[in-house]
Amino acid sequence: MKESDFQTVSIKAARKLTTTTKTGPMYITQSPKLLLKLLPWEDVPGGTFRVNRTKIIIRGRGRITIEFEDGVPVLSPNGLREIPLFTDLKPKLLAEMVSKFKIEHYERGTKVITEGEDGDKLFILATGNAELVKKGTYGEELRLRIIGSGDFVGETEVAGDVQAEATERTLTDCLFLTLSKADLFSILNADVVLKTDFNLKIDRAIELQHMADEFGERKLDIAAGHIGVPKLPLTYVDYIEEPVEIPINLIQAVLRVHTRVSDLYNDPMNQLQMQMKIMMANMYEKQEWMLINDLNFGLLAKCDPSMRIQPRYGPPTPDDLDALLSLVWKQPSFFLAHPRTIAAFERECTWRGVPPPYEEIAGQKVINWRGVPLIPSDKMEIDGHTLSRFGPGKSNVLLIRTGGQDVQGVIGLYRTGIPGEIAPSFSIRQMSIDNQAIASYLMTLYFSLAILTEDAVAILENVEVGYHHDYASRKPKKK
Repeated sequence: MKESDFQTVSIKAARKLTTTTKTGPMYITQSPKLLLKLLPWEDVPGGTFRVNRTKIIIRGRGRITIEFEDGVPVLSPNGLREIPLFTDLKPKLLAEMVSKFKIEHYERGTKVITEGEDGDKLFILATGNAELVKKGTYGEELRLRIIGSGDFVGETEVAGDVQAEATERTLTDCLFLTLSKADLFSILNADVVLKTDFNLKIDRAIELQHMADEFGERKLDIAAGHIGVPKLPLTYVDYIEEPVEIPINLIQAVLRVHTRVSDLYNDPMNQLQMQMKIMMANMYEKQEWMLINDLNFGLLAKCDPSMRIQPRYGPPTPDDLDALLSLVWKQPSFFLAHPRTIAAFERECTWRGVPPPYEEIAGQKVINWRGVPLIPSDKMEIDGHTLSRFGPGKSNVLLIRTGGQDVQGVIGLYRTGIPGEIAPSFSIRQMSIDNQAIASYLMTLYFSLAILTEDAVAILENVEVGYHHDYASRKPKKK
């Protein structure tokens, strides 16, 4: 190009005299972290939070842990203590009972137990899903509940001479661990001491069931509507002697920044502050993951077995969310689910012609069902993975009631006033500068979570996120 062809300064040359407008470092793992914003937080000056509650005289239905060895389900003696009737049985008897369990396979649609017939087996579901149904007043079939792995049916029938109260039918191919009444009584008849203890413990468990309410708390004797001056019942309120204590947990990291970087390269952005900001954001992401998934205090691990339900068809449906609302019916705050789980629910709503409305929560639009918002969080894992963006998989839906002692819900725990605090319960302290001029900063976030009563959290488990409807089948056929 000739010199005469240039009529103005070139764009490339002019750019050398301008200032570039920059953003801070962008990263795709940043999320709204709505759970952290919606939880009420309580300061714990002593570092430990104790949840006192009234005494439970009988434990609710637990969930039996099933281990697998080379694909074969294995049951431990202590696992049987999750069955309320068997909670206080002697270890020797539990061990002998476990040795008598058999493995049985049932195909989909098989009646395992029939309502009204004499039950002669205890069924523990190892894999698959089954439903319990009961005949209604007008002969209609009423669904009681869906059971999944670790759930059990038939303990009352196998321990005594009673008829089955409901029909159990498999929804998928199922693998059961079963104990027959004949095998149980063969153990008892061979040992008079074990048989006597068994009868006493079962009678006592049944007596306690009549004394307790559906949550296992002792019913209080209260008189009402009487005439005259009758003798009033004597009663008292008892508390558990060993309440749950929740220590404050922590997330820590050591951030390393060369002093030359923090000294020289701070215009227009402070390098040290930018590094700390990104580290803080990632630690808050980890905090939300732990509030949901941590095995010691997370929502999924600490949800009571009696507050866990299974979906009827696989994907999360309006019926399933209604079932959750029937469990957490006292001031439910929000559902929590993976965005793909919410998308699967929206597809089910579209299929039924009931698209849910939207509302704005903390600056983000979310759908709600029955007036309760569905909060998205990618920390609700799909098949054990947080980054699951495509394909089928199973996840969970939580329904949570938040609030302190006045509503007995779920609260976050933190500790304020700590040394080096730059945000509530978050501290940064310089540790050292090594002989390579690299400065180290200790970053600490203290927190935990408390579920004040069992009915504050419910879970819809094992929902399929990858199912799509075939809308072509709804089109009218051409004549």
